[in-house]
This record gives sequence, structure tokens and C-alpha cells, in this order.
Amino acid sequence: MAEKNIAISAKINYATEHLFLIHLKEISHEKICFCFDFCNLTCFFVYRYRTGRNDPGWHLKKGELIVGTTGTQPPLNATNKAGEVIGFDADIAKFIALSMGVKVKFSKMPFSELLPALEAGKVDMVISSMTMTLERNLKVAFVGPYYISGKGILTKTGTIAALQEADGLNKPEFKVAALKDSTSQKFVEATASKAELVKVKSYDDALEMLMQDKITALVADYPFCAFSAFRYRDK
Repeated sequence: MAEKNIAISAKINYATEHLFLIHLKEISHEKICFCFDFCNLTCFFVYRYRTGRNDPGWHLKKGELIVGTTGTQPPLNATNKAGEVIGFDADIAKFIALSMGVKVKFSKMPFSELLPALEAGKVDMVISSMTMTLERNLKVAFVGPYYISGKGILTKTGTIAALQEADGLNKPEFKVAALKDSTSQKFVEATASKAELVKVKSYDDALEMLMQDKITALVADYPFCAFSAFRYRDK
């Protein structure tokens, strides 16, 4: 049963480059969850000036603000049973629209499609747990930060011991998933080049693959890893 328990295995901190190991044990089920700090990330929301839209009154005339998001990155954004986007990201978007006196309209899409949609003018803004990078900042403007977090590794408890070894994720036999075109993908490419990188469209796809043992671990934003480890603690 312990093999099936989802556990957070890591949170990385570049700023300190210091490794903290926290053992969390649930005595009744003997579940162990390992957490170690590894990289500070900051979430921003993103927009881009486009011809004809530089006028601040443009959105007022249109009457709506189209916000790109995945709707699959809980707890910052998720989709409820009614199909509505909820979460911290959604609340920020609603407050921005409210202050502008317009309606908010969410456009859901895979993470890798968000910035291309912004550049193509399909959305006015992206709010979806996105980190500012030099490469991204050359194309679009970031506003914030509104949330500071870190990376995490989500895996099963049976894999924890192997992750504590010197090479960590960097093993040829490991299949490590990350959102396509995300900073998580960059992290895996930089630190676990020997592992097989599996690029996924959404966290939901990665979770399903993890539960079916199709991947060894998922590198993702730490809040998502913490949320998922608690949500699926019995699976």
C-alpha cells in the first residue's frame, strides 16, 4: 500500500543552494513524505502591447478582458464541475477586470500554448502560475510578482530512497515529467540529463501517468506538489 502513496519529494532553492530534508510521517498509515528545498520561483501575470491596443480605453470599448490560463494548476488555478476557472489566479483576473469596469473571459489552453496565444492576440493577458525568465521577457511584459514559490518533485513513496542518492533524479532508468515549455522542463534538462524527460500538456496528464507507473516523478510548482500529495495521499 505504501508504494501507491503519492509524496512530495523535493522543493529546490537556488538562492541558498542549501538542502533541507523534512520527514513527515503519518503514524497510522506509516506514510512518509520527504520535502527538500530547491529553487525559488516567482509568479507574474503577463501582457503584451499590440497595435491598436495601446490605448487604455481599448478594453473599455471592447467590454471584456480575455485572460489565458490552463485551469489545471491547483491551487492557483483549477476548473470546477461547472467548467468555471477558480483559484487565486482567477481571483486576480476578476479584480483586474473589475477595476477596469469590464467583464473577464477565461480562455483555457495547455501551458505551452499560453504565450503563443498572447503574442498572436488571442488573449489580452496570461495569469497561470507563470515564472518570468529572460527568454520570455524579451517577448512579453511581466507584472508582479504576486506569488513566490519553488519547484517540487512529486513521486511515490517507494521512489524516495532512490531520490536521496547522490545522483537524485539523474538516472537513466527514471522517467521524469514536466509541463511542456515550462521552467520545470528547463530544470529537468539542466539537472537530470540522464533521465528520460516526458513533456506533458497538463498536470492532470502527469498525475494519471504517475498513478499508472508510466513515469517515475513529476517536477512541478511546489504548491501543486503539496496540494496533490495531500489530495491523493491514499492513492
